[in-house]
Formats: sequence, structure tokens, C-alpha cells
Amino acid sequence: MSEPTNPKRTADEWQALIEAYLASGLTQKAFCERQGISFHRFRHRYQRSPLFRGKRRRTRTGFQQVRVPRAESTTTRTWTVHCGGQVRIDCPANTPVDTIARLVQGLAHDA
Repeated sequence: MSEPTNPKRTADEWQALIEAYLASGLTQKAFCERQGISFHRFRHRYQRSPLFRGKRRRTRTGFQQVRVPRAESTTTRTWTVHCGGQVRIDCPANTPVDTIARLVQGLAHDA
């Protein structure tokens, strides 16, 4: 096992290393140890390569569930809240402001 070195590599050299890693069947760490390259630098390059596409961990997107208490009485008046250009929330006029604020905060949390 040789000590990892830090030479400058071209994009083509990194691509060749990544392809060799994928063909090796080794873990990233084992491959880097055998090649004598920095694990962290290799991992950084691999995660940004086109060969890594589709293997990225998905971040949580979409809406987060927020519970809103039911209004005491139904009225035709509503509060309309616009969140960005595509989200519109219509709340009964008797919905407490803090409830609307929690709802908007919950939506903003995932944005």
C-alpha cells in the first residue's frame, strides 16, 4: 500500500480512473489504496462525473405535511397566500394567523 499522492490530473485521466474503478468491483476506498490516490479527491471527482448520474441520493423534495386545525365556522371569505409563482393557499378568514404562518413555514422548509 503506497502513500496517496496528489498530482494534477486531467479530466481524461480522472475519467479513466473512474472507469477502472467501476470495472474493478472494489470499494472506492480499496481502489484508491491500490492506486495510491486520495480517497476524498477520488470520491469528489466520481460524484461529479457523468458516470455517477442516477446514483445520487435523492434529497427530500415536495411538500411537507402540515396539520391545520379545522375552522369553527365556514364562511365565504378567505385568506389567499401565494408561495412563489406556482403555489396558492386559500384559508378560511377565521384561520388563525399563526396557523397560516406554520403552514407557509412548512412549505418553505422543503423549498
